[in-house]
Amino acid sequence: MILEAIQPIVPVQIGIASTFTPGTNSYTIAGSTIDFSGGDQTIASFTYNNLTTSGSGTFTAGTSSTVNLNGTGAQTLNVSQFNYANVTLNNTSASGVALGAAVTATNITGDLRLQSGIFNNGGFAIALATDKSFRVVESAIRSDSYLVSR
Repeated sequence: MILEAIQPIVPVQIGIASTFTPGTNSYTIAGSTIDFSGGDQTIASFTYNNLTTSGSGTFTAGTSSTVNLNGTGAQTLNVSQFNYANVTLNNTSASGVALGAAVTATNITGDLRLQSGIFNNGGFAIALATDKSFRVVESAIRSDSYLVSR
């Protein structure tokens, strides 16, 4: 499937059961959901409003890819079921992003960055590979198991 223009008037859900190749046009994605519903699929590098996977395949992040959790509602960084390369947190909700399990060098193979918002590690450890980093922007505030960036 090659998309050259997505201009929905109301939020929509688009199910992709095979290959998704975004075109070069600009896209209006506000409020819409892209659902990868097939088996093993490559999730194209693209700015998604809401991305879900409901198929039977396995999510495998590219070796240099970055997943950016930048929602306005509560989100969970699911490291117990998925492995990521790099992760950036930019959630602006009052709940922010919660960690669902301990971070290891296996489930996040690159860097973890809190750029803005709230990050609640839930008491779980964060242990990245020795050559990787957990970065928090200068204006972040730490309180118990929460990190807040403004």
